[in-house]
Amino acid sequence: MTGFLAALFPPAARSYIGRLMNKVLDSLGGLSGFTGTSRRTDKEMLGKKEESGGGGETLNTIVGRGTLFEGVMKVDNSVRIDGTFKGELSCSGTLTIGQSGEAHAQLDGRDVYINGVVHGNVRGDKVRLDSQARVVGDINSNALSISEGAVFQGNCSMDVDENEGVDAMGAGAPEPVDGGDESVIPMDSRRASGG
Repeated sequence: MTGFLAALFPPAARSYIGRLMNKVLDSLGGLSGFTGTSRRTDKEMLGKKEESGGGGETLNTIVGRGTLFEGVMKVDNSVRIDGTFKGELSCSGTLTIGQSGEAHAQLDGRDVYINGVVHGNVRGDKVRLDSQARVVGDINSNALSISEGAVFQGNCSMDVDENEGVDAMGAGAPEPVDGGDESVIPMDSRRASGG
């Protein structure tokens, strides 16, 4: 490399280019296949601010814009899709479908954030559809958030522990009318009297 630079550039330019190349390699230090001394996190490289008290989760896999992946992908930690993904994807961390991302797949992650297009079923502890999201398929989640502007066409089911569901449904539920039809539930006194 040094001989190549010496042949093309004067000493001052070689020094500048060498420093510039070191900076580039340092900034790529967090990506597999590159060596460097960068301490930047994946969130900083993606333009996201570090949240204090984060669980130390790292972004392991990125399917970049213009990339097509077909098949089955299983990932420890997090995945971000900015290209096109077809198949099945499961991860133990956060699964993000960026605004330019498109998935024709079965998706499974701990936290799922969608701001692109998804055709297929989604499963996660938390699922958030941001304003640009377009989802056609079923969602199974403990918590679902849909921003204004998002499109969701499908069914949603929420996992609830059977005992928890009975307690939540049974707590404070009105009792049937005594001596009457068991299926009739009395209204409160204001509504019953028309007031």
